[in-house]
Amino acid sequence: NGFRIFNGTGTVLGQWDTSGNITVGNTASEHISISSTAVQIKDGSTVYTDLTAGVLTLGVSSTEHVVISSTSVQIIDNATVYTDLTAGALSLGDTANEHVLINTSGVALKDGATVYGLFAATTTIGVTTTEHVSISSTAVQIKDGSSVYTDLTAGVLTLGLVSGGEYATIDGTNGVKLYGGGNLNVDITNAGVLTLGLVGNSLSRVQISAGAVSGISRSGAGVDTTVFNITTAGVATIGSTASEHVSISGTAIQLKDGATVYTDLTAGVLSLGDTANEHVLVNTTGVSLKDGASIYGVFAATTTIGLTASEHVSISSTAVQIKDGSSVYTDL
Repeated sequence: NGFRIFNGTGTVLGQWDTSGNITVGNTASEHISISSTAVQIKDGSTVYTDLTAGVLTLGVSSTEHVVISSTSVQIIDNATVYTDLTAGALSLGDTANEHVLINTSGVALKDGATVYGLFAATTTIGVTTTEHVSISSTAVQIKDGSSVYTDLTAGVLTLGLVSGGEYATIDGTNGVKLYGGGNLNVDITNAGVLTLGLVGNSLSRVQISAGAVSGISRSGAGVDTTVFNITTAGVATIGSTASEHVSISGTAIQLKDGATVYTDLTAGVLSLGDTANEHVLVNTTGVSLKDGASIYGVFAATTTIGLTASEHVSISSTAVQIKDGSSVYTDL
């Protein structure tokens, strides 16, 4: 039996047996057991601390306990490892299920081997092979695998897959741009100018600003012509104002060639032709044939043919007269 220490009642409080095993304390309760292979702190037969082959276990190994070795520190429940620190990598949680992995690459939120979130120089939220968010010091992106569907970089927001051709960009310098088939179809500048349609040679577009709504056609040579225009004053023009066009306002409708008016309807008065030259004037008093301000013919209740200040014919419902000014030379 080796060497034993007893108390007054004969209970063994310590023993060094012939095999070299040492116990300190009553082996029926809390005591220390030392052998050539292990040092243990025990309560009866239950081991609460064990140092074996350089591995230290704190706690009952069938329930929650800590295992410390030269390579790792682990917190374990029975056989399941819930915390592991190995080679500078810390895992929190059961690595077969949801857990956190912390290493020099960042902090990863995982379910088994699948990474659902990574907090690092580039942070990702979601599985990176499918839909996820990517955040770095230069960009925030919403992605599907490697395809970027939303990108915020240097103050420029891009919505949609650029490589697919259908996308929008928004920024504080260039405004809002909508692309279709890789072409710029809608453009809203910071100055509040809206352009609808492609801008290019042999193409037409609509342009809306604070001052006007315009339809613009660009020739094959790159020359822009405004084919219609509506101003904030309520004046609409159809056609190029440099040549033949129509002008419509709240007070008049005009057919013009450049600045010259060839037809004008204003306040119920219709003029046909250039009023500085030969033209027709139609109003409630009749139809006048004029050259500038001179009247050469009036068709009304009293019709006159010729300048009334000189030789002319006057026809009414009662008489036909040939006159010179007010003097009647022939009267029927």
